[in-house]
Amino acid sequence: MGLTIHYSVRLRDMKRLPELVSEVEDICKTLKWDYHHFNDTFEVPAHTMPFESTEGDPKVIRLKGILFSPPKCEPVFLTFTPDGWSSTFFNLEMPEQIAEIGPKLMYCVHVKTQGAGEDIHIALVHLLKYLEKKYFSFVEVNDEGNYWETMDKGVLREHFGVYNDLMDMVASVLETAEWTPTDNPNEVAKQLEDLLKNRFSAEKENPSV
Repeated sequence: MGLTIHYSVRLRDMKRLPELVSEVEDICKTLKWDYHHFNDTFEVPAHTMPFESTEGDPKVIRLKGILFSPPKCEPVFLTFTPDGWSSTFFNLEMPEQIAEIGPKLMYCVHVKTQGAGEDIHIALVHLLKYLEKKYFSFVEVNDEGNYWETMDKGVLREHFGVYNDLMDMVASVLETAEWTPTDNPNEVAKQLEDLLKNRFSAEKENPSV
């Protein structure tokens, strides 16, 4: 749970990946953000990587690029397959599970910015827009804060407020709820779902609850 940016991109030319990495590294050094160069190989079932022209089954995918961590933010991955598609080592380590939901998700990156705040969220959106103009031939972004689409800080602030309120409500439920003891994760999830539904319904009927 938490406000997140989801993005899928493709490099216009893989030969320019070192240039992109160098630029992002300079930005991280300036902002004092931790960063890490990535270059590793994975074997994945061929059907899980439909956009990749690599031959064979399993396909051997070398993932290269850079990942970095703004303060209180999840790591931001700018790592790419041989055909220039964005992906992460998380995706490539569990390809069957992700591809079963939808093969396109193998090329999707998710960055939760809720804990980092509005300024980091804005910075990441502007970085993606800059990289889009210079390096990307394809960009698809789903910004839960709607800043990518609107570039409106007021809209983003409203979305952060909604998520913060929701997280506060969940924390309150967890602190005050009476739980039925169980070791079954599914039963725990069902209890939490029922508690949140009841709390949400009560707040709709009586906002002072």
